[in-house]
Amino acid sequence: SNLLQVNDKNFKEIVIDSGKFTFVDFYADWCRHCKNLMPTIEELADVFEPFQDQVQVVKINGDKDGKKMSKKYVFKGYPTMLLFHGNDEPVEYDGIRDLQALSNFVQQITGVRLASIKPEGEVEESKVEQEPTGLIRLNDINFEDKIRETPYSIVVFTATWCQFCQKLKPVLETLVDVVFANEKEKIQIAIVELDTEPGDKLSDRYHISTLPTILFFSNEYDEPSIYDGEKELLPLLASINEFTDSHRDVEGRLSNTAGRIQEVDNLISQKILQGFKGDLSTAGIELLGEISHLSNENYEMLPYYKKLVSKIINNEMDFFKNEFSRLATILENDISKLTPNTIDSMQKRSNILSSFI
Repeated sequence: SNLLQVNDKNFKEIVIDSGKFTFVDFYADWCRHCKNLMPTIEELADVFEPFQDQVQVVKINGDKDGKKMSKKYVFKGYPTMLLFHGNDEPVEYDGIRDLQALSNFVQQITGVRLASIKPEGEVEESKVEQEPTGLIRLNDINFEDKIRETPYSIVVFTATWCQFCQKLKPVLETLVDVVFANEKEKIQIAIVELDTEPGDKLSDRYHISTLPTILFFSNEYDEPSIYDGEKELLPLLASINEFTDSHRDVEGRLSNTAGRIQEVDNLISQKILQGFKGDLSTAGIELLGEISHLSNENYEMLPYYKKLVSKIINNEMDFFKNEFSRLATILENDISKLTPNTIDSMQKRSNILSSFI
């Protein structure tokens, strides 16, 4: 085995002063998890053997001749795994305890690049099975082209060894496959997996110092916004909705604000709903004049507002409650027969109708 045993006396010489990146497994004889992990640590030492002038893997027994070093570096219990490089602060590994994740962690920190430690086809097959179909993988090579394909991009910097990144993955899958499944032309959700893809340039460019890091990109701005909220579905969804002017709930349905134009709603309230004492047709004509400066290009549902104002001008007031009831019945009972785009359109129309009632 290429796994070295160190102790309190030679720790500084072999680990700190070696000039190498040194992965240290702090273990104890009584620790069941340590015993289960040790064969993987031995494999880790073997796969980095071709790079032994740059990287080494060692173990130290906190129960016997490594008590002093363990007391200094072990805070959470055994096993504790730290990657040392000279006098730099060691980096703790707290991710998945398998060979692939451990080797990816060492590669990312050290810059050493291994050939695949599994048969190439097996690795690729695993990725295809596990990745949600809508999740985009970005790297230094394809980033510039991919990031401009949609008006908005949510980019998550991750690593396979990062425990918090793994916890975030189901959230990303829900956002891609459920919440924004019908908005792929508007919003893409992507990952930069720093330990499996070439991403050093992106990491440096955007000053990525912790994982996961989430950046919001818009084609309207040169620099992204940093998401600093909780990395859970509801707060992340709320921030994406606000950033992209979307109105999705956790099931991908539109909220009751989708499609509505606040400026027009205010005018409707002033001229139609709040005690207007004159002729409604006249009020409708005035309302059309007030919104004539708005552009259909900027407001997707503006033509529908204008259609409804025309109903007011023509004194077709029964249309509003009847149409609202019709849409509500369909949305509550028959959506399984409708396409996602049709459902969205009906929900937006229902929302706008509610502003007239």
